[in-house]
Amino acid sequence: MANATKLCFDVTIIGGGPTGLFSAFYAGMRDMTTKIIEAAPFLGGKLPYYSEKFLYDVGGIAAITAGDLTKQLEKQASTFEPTLVYSQLIEKMERLEDGTFRLTSNTGEKHLTRSILLTIGFGTLVANKLEVPGAAQYEGHHLHYRPVNVERFRDKRVLISGGGDTAVDWALALAPLAQFIGIVHRREAFRAHEGNVALLQKQAVAVMTSSRIKDIWTG
Repeated sequence: MANATKLCFDVTIIGGGPTGLFSAFYAGMRDMTTKIIEAAPFLGGKLPYYSEKFLYDVGGIAAITAGDLTKQLEKQASTFEPTLVYSQLIEKMERLEDGTFRLTSNTGEKHLTRSILLTIGFGTLVANKLEVPGAAQYEGHHLHYRPVNVERFRDKRVLISGGGDTAVDWALALAPLAQFIGIVHRREAFRAHEGNVALLQKQAVAVMTSSRIKDIWTG
């Protein structure tokens, strides 16, 4: 890595999500020396946060889990062996006299590049935590902000809070496995894609709109 920071790359991609990974592949096709700088300690952007969730809106693919899509994107991006930098957040950009750029990260490391491509999306994903008394003591046991392994919910009673695509998609994914699935949404209408909401209404899912979780406990 020490030598890599002294090189001036043709392009530096800030953000190692799906767009950044494909950009690295395309830059390689154009015979450009390429570096990816990712703030997280892993690639894939938001995909690794819900690796077992099925995605249905990827062009040319009927259905694929987020984890498998991440693996394919990483494999494709590695074709031309881009330089990868993890756990660094770019905080400063300077244009040098020769027209190139110097990027400085939060670690103090500097990166030289002829061009910069920003593929940061919405930034690093931070879970919206359940703000009710005592919720923290149940995190990772009875309270989850993303299912790491869907099988752990087989034959369990599951309540999902939310009304966006993630909440509805997980309700659809867990409905065939769980003993009971309920979904609580504070608004009257869901914000998820209309087609998935229509599918949800056909499943054995208890839908509770205009509602919110006020307390949490285990029996």
